[in-house]
Amino acid sequence: MGKTLGPLVLSVLLLASASAEELQDIVVKPGDTLWSIAGRYLKDPSKWNELLKYNRLPTRDADLILPGMALKVPVLLVKEEYRAAKLASAAGLVLFRKRGSVDWRRAAADMALYRGDRLRTGPTGRAEISFTLEADTDTGLTVLPGSLVVISPQPRSAPEADIELHSGEIRGTHATVMTNSALVIPRTEDTRFDASVDKDLNTRVRVRKGSAAVRAGGREVVVREDFAVEIRPGMPPSDPVRLEAAVDAGSALPAIPPGSPVRRYHVQISRDPDFSSLIMDRSFDVLDAVELDKLLPPGEFWMRVSYVDLLDFEGKFGKPRRITVAKHQVLRDADD
Repeated sequence: MGKTLGPLVLSVLLLASASAEELQDIVVKPGDTLWSIAGRYLKDPSKWNELLKYNRLPTRDADLILPGMALKVPVLLVKEEYRAAKLASAAGLVLFRKRGSVDWRRAAADMALYRGDRLRTGPTGRAEISFTLEADTDTGLTVLPGSLVVISPQPRSAPEADIELHSGEIRGTHATVMTNSALVIPRTEDTRFDASVDKDLNTRVRVRKGSAAVRAGGREVVVREDFAVEIRPGMPPSDPVRLEAAVDAGSALPAIPPGSPVRRYHVQISRDPDFSSLIMDRSFDVLDAVELDKLLPPGEFWMRVSYVDLLDFEGKFGKPRRITVAKHQVLRDADD
């Protein structure tokens, strides 16, 4: 079999399933040979004969493969940097841009994403990405609205990163995430974490379950469940801060004790207990003197409150409470 390397310009297309193994398709370009393909894409180039096992070639000469032909390759044999990620689901506006392209196109569920591809979610868009690492291991993350990510960026500084978060927020499990200033590495099998990048390029990482290591500025900190850190560009991570658990909303905005990590109240008020008819959806600084009875018309409403901590992470809304508003009177529980 000839070993002369032709132009190795291959574009990987999509994931496919055959029998019990997961296969990945690659497209042959002029000058490619099975040997050159194996040398570039397989972890063990000597397994080039696996390409014969999974593909029916148009000729007995295994070195004569036709340009444009799609060859199926077992995913577990492919080098990690050439494995595809799968867009497991897409809701709302989700766009993707192929590496080297300038055109954004509408993304679709089950499509494959490859190293260097970009994914962007609109104001209400949401995407689930899955990375198949081993036969029984699936690594995934959720891209939240208003975010931009790059698939497997493979920079020298973080070759193990599954995804780069440029802006917005993601929720991850086993995926390793890098930003402009930090690298987030899950440390336990059950790790669940949030990572966000704001307009000033500050990175914030919150661990909801398990633990994760955060590297930046020559320092690594381990962030445990219910803790969060902030990383400013060029700086090491802050010391982990314990997050304030959400509490039930009372008949008025409760006082926050000195030294609490809570920064803002997020208040929603609705005419119905399902909060489908909001008449208020605002945030208030904990130092503000808020008189809701002067901001609302008289009547009976439902109110719920969540808390935003010093790292701008928001907890869950507390239990809704029914309230009565009378002009120039203190806000009261309707049940009182």
